[in-house]
Amino acid sequence: MGDSDILVSLYAGAYGPTLRVDTQSDVHLDLVRAQFASLAEGRQTAARLVAGGPWAFDGVNELTLAVDAREPHGARVVAGAVPPDTRVDWRMSGDGWEQCLGLLEGLADRPGHQYLTEARKGFLLVELAFRERRPAVG
Repeated sequence: MGDSDILVSLYAGAYGPTLRVDTQSDVHLDLVRAQFASLAEGRQTAARLVAGGPWAFDGVNELTLAVDAREPHGARVVAGAVPPDTRVDWRMSGDGWEQCLGLLEGLADRPGHQYLTEARKGFLLVELAFRERRPAVG
């Protein structure tokens, strides 16, 4: 794992279980933005992300992003109590993915982070960081 990766980390954060998507370059922020846009615009209904290419994982080995208007919006651990088997399922309506896209706009010019979901019982808080120092996790 290096700064050249989009690092997806699952850890116990200050506000509870947290999934952090850490990007260090404009290119990687654009990749995340394109993934959210594909879901928001209905070009894709689900995407399964695993380690490889620009993606690296810590504390989780798979992230599924999906469009689902029926389910409660948010991210949940769906399998595995230990990192080798841990999968996260993040479901939002198309409008929810559009809202996530809007939250990324403020990150285009300077380092910072946005919370893409709310902290609530049974769900993970999802945070996207851009050019911030990576915390020690795992």
